[in-house]
Amino acid sequence: MEPSPPRLPKRNDAWGCLFANLAVPGLGTFVGGARLTGLLQMVLSQAGFALASLWALWAGGTWIRTGVLPVQPGRMLWLGLGGSLVFLVALVWSLGSSLCLLQQAGKNKP
Repeated sequence: MEPSPPRLPKRNDAWGCLFANLAVPGLGTFVGGARLTGLLQMVLSQAGFALASLWALWAGGTWIRTGVLPVQPGRMLWLGLGGSLVFLVALVWSLGSSLCLLQQAGKNKP
């Protein structure tokens, strides 16, 4: 008995995965069937978002206390920039996964 060929996604499902990846990077990939890849993308994106949010909260609190926005290079600034970069990498990776799903859906005959 031959193994069945992989199921190709429907075009509407692939577009839904793209929009899900825009909302939460990795979610659309996970729903699209690449469970481990989607989970890694979600973990990276949420970790990056959390780090950037910590910096934003710290910077906002410092700004309120001192009246000066802290933008000089320091540990906290690098934490915020690093978190933003990690989030951006996860977002680009998840959008690449979405484009692959759209390409596969294009091969699916209606």
